[in-house]
Amino acid sequence: MKTTRRELIAWSAAAAALGLAGCSTDSGGDAGSAAPSDSSSPTPIENLRVWVPTTLAFMAPMAAFGDRLTSEGTVREVTVDNWATVDVLTSLLLNGEADVAATPSYVSANLYNKGAGIKLAAITVWGMLYVIGPKQDEGSNDLALLTGQRVGVPLPGNMPDLIFRYLVAQKGIDIEDIDVVSYNDSQELMNAFVSGQLDWAVLPEHPATVAIAQSTQQGREVGRVVDMQQVWAEVTGSDARFPMAGIAVPDAVAADTALLGAILDDMEQAVETVNAADDDICARINEFTQVDAAIVKQVIPRLQLQMMPAAQCKDELTDFYERLATVNPEIIGGQVPDDAFFLTDPRE
Repeated sequence: MKTTRRELIAWSAAAAALGLAGCSTDSGGDAGSAAPSDSSSPTPIENLRVWVPTTLAFMAPMAAFGDRLTSEGTVREVTVDNWATVDVLTSLLLNGEADVAATPSYVSANLYNKGAGIKLAAITVWGMLYVIGPKQDEGSNDLALLTGQRVGVPLPGNMPDLIFRYLVAQKGIDIEDIDVVSYNDSQELMNAFVSGQLDWAVLPEHPATVAIAQSTQQGREVGRVVDMQQVWAEVTGSDARFPMAGIAVPDAVAADTALLGAILDDMEQAVETVNAADDDICARINEFTQVDAAIVKQVIPRLQLQMMPAAQCKDELTDFYERLATVNPEIIGGQVPDDAFFLTDPRE
């Protein structure tokens, strides 16, 4: 399996100019891409193009993804590249340059509702957000501790921010009583926390683990004060998880049930391989992501990786979307997607 990693920030301006309203997905693609014409995939696909963000939870399964597809001859080659922004992802999908895309679950819903020809194939990441702070409060899961405090929150208007604001409101806390300091990304926030600029931070994994380790090395006593998955369970009465992210595919791939089933088989195997967290896969993930293998091994259990076909978790997704929409309905494109968005498992 050939694996490449590229940052495509230069695409953003072009992608923004394309827009999404009323768009179609006449997928041109190149001759070597996955562009099946029927549901049987009679010949191997030359190149399955997979696009993921740089978050470890997305990247880790990709260190093992493609092994089964190539060994069984479904595809000849799998290339994995990074998308840098949602505009980049949109451009790739509209131009027929992505066959599989790992996305936050609300991003694929938003694109679908705005006319992009994509479907949600599966959820793979089930929540990995924490509030880190003083060690003395570790494990309290008490968001009320943040009242009157400066709290760093990454990615304003996106997943960590939305989940945090939703849970704060559901716990009866006025967000105005918390001094929320927004950061453009988790890395920037992690650096601010480690340098002592903040006592509290909302971070996903793996930045949460790195922030705690680096702060401890500097003599600070910090820990995971709030497991936001546990607070989600308290608020919703459901499990301590939420459908945070998964894989979306363009309509052409969704229509090829043989190829889609093979992709799900491979992703399921890849997730199982990562969850085993043996030294070999940790080393592969290190090579793929540049995250230290020891950190990878620590983090894997907290990534909450499980491959579940979209239609099987439709109820959880619908509930999740409806709750996020109470904070910002536009995050999902104004409404919960219709049933066609949630692909059924073709292997059944």
